[in-house]
Amino acid sequence: MGIKHRSGSEMLVDTWDGWPLERFLYFFIALAYVMIWVQVTLFHWRGAFRSRYMWGPVLYTPVLIGMAVILGVIRGGAVETAFVVVFSIGVVEGLIGALLHARGVASYVGRVNLRNLMAGPPIILPIMYMALSCLALLVFYWESISRVSL
Repeated sequence: MGIKHRSGSEMLVDTWDGWPLERFLYFFIALAYVMIWVQVTLFHWRGAFRSRYMWGPVLYTPVLIGMAVILGVIRGGAVETAFVVVFSIGVVEGLIGALLHARGVASYVGRVNLRNLMAGPPIILPIMYMALSCLALLVFYWESISRVSL
């Protein structure tokens, strides 16, 4: 069973049957990214978007939110491929953010110390951003991973 496309061809889209844990987790990930997006936007606004890289997570996080919601509603075909691409980019976005935040802390007088870690850009926030994208990919691939026997 699929959804009819405008051209009359049938897209391979599968619908969810009930509320399995996987589906619940996609909506949880979307909600978690909403909260992270609010915090990232406030921090980068406070920083006056001094670096053009500060726009990355502010503009890209809504894409992650939307993709998690879409996969929570429908699955299969191009939706799953797009999900993997979007959340892989989310992992890279978080890694770049962690490196840029670490460089920002290290640029303070005294380099990396507790005072600068508390006053500088939060290194943990982009790591959480990356970890949430990793969680989304893990949830997506869990069935395939769990079938592999060592």
